[in-house]
Amino acid sequence: MIKRRIINTVLEWLSKNKAIKRSEYDKYSYILEIVWIMTIPFIMMIPISFIAQVTYEGFVLLISFSLLRRVCGGYHFAKEGTCYIVSFFFLIDIILIGKMVNGRGIILVLLVLSFVSICSVSVILAKLQNNYKKIVDIILLNLIIGIIELVFLLSGNDYLAKWVILGSVMTAILQYPLIIYEIILWFRKIFK
Repeated sequence: MIKRRIINTVLEWLSKNKAIKRSEYDKYSYILEIVWIMTIPFIMMIPISFIAQVTYEGFVLLISFSLLRRVCGGYHFAKEGTCYIVSFFFLIDIILIGKMVNGRGIILVLLVLSFVSICSVSVILAKLQNNYKKIVDIILLNLIIGIIELVFLLSGNDYLAKWVILGSVMTAILQYPLIIYEIILWFRKIFK
């Protein structure tokens, strides 16, 4: 895959320039994988937001999404290529929705729905996965993002608030396939 070739090329270059030792390949390979995972959505957003003429807004949306997604989790496809393709089209959909959504009432409804959804679904997922510490992290981060969204709304910056809220909406949407999967696993365990 392209990702593996790029990572290997970077590792070879670092080794050749004596920045790392061959014995450290695994550690740096892991670090580069994390960097790849964190940057690929931003790389995908560049052409989408540029074509849609919402470059700044697209990155605001992705920052909100990235912060929440890291803590809240969500569904991941088995194949990385499938994930990139679906993510690309998902980003296009969210950008198009963002361009169409106007009005404080709709924005407030999206804020409340995404906040409640993320909190409730995250708690259920954390309980199913026996990860109770994660519940506090999710609720705190969701509260912080929610407060930021409210501050934008109350200061009259509905436009910026909308894009931050859409990052929360993306996170909430991506949690639902995972909770369905976890519930199926739970039922399998009970009725085994």
